[in-house]
Amino acid sequence: MAGRIDVQYLREKLGAVTEAVGFELADLRTPVVGGRLMLRVYIHCPGGVTLDDCAHVSQKLSDMLDTEDLIESRYTLEVSSLGLDRPLVTPRDFSRRIGERVKVIFKRDGKVETVEGTLIRSDESDLTIDLGDETVTIPVHTNPRGEIII
Repeated sequence: MAGRIDVQYLREKLGAVTEAVGFELADLRTPVVGGRLMLRVYIHCPGGVTLDDCAHVSQKLSDMLDTEDLIESRYTLEVSSLGLDRPLVTPRDFSRRIGERVKVIFKRDGKVETVEGTLIRSDESDLTIDLGDETVTIPVHTNPRGEIII
């Protein structure tokens, strides 16, 4: 069975290695599947992430994990990109997508609305989306986990 790990410490260590090779550690998931710890590392780079990039980062992370022996139990390391269909959840997720086409589903006055356009601004208080003929500003706030609530 997989042992307990300090996920925040692990995130810091993995993040340092990932940044050293030119990528952002966008997310880290640590589920236990079949009694084995899975380290699911998601990386980001403004120019995109290739399969070779994932393999390179995986090798660097593996080297560090083996050298520093941070995890006592057996584990499987998976490194991948965020993917195009990944939901945007945190303010940082939205910030990464500025200048890109997004689809946002939100509630306004009790009605569900959907807008698609280019995300032109994102901060802790709102998102601004260019629809082509107009811009829409959607107020947001974050929950205690740091996720955006629209």
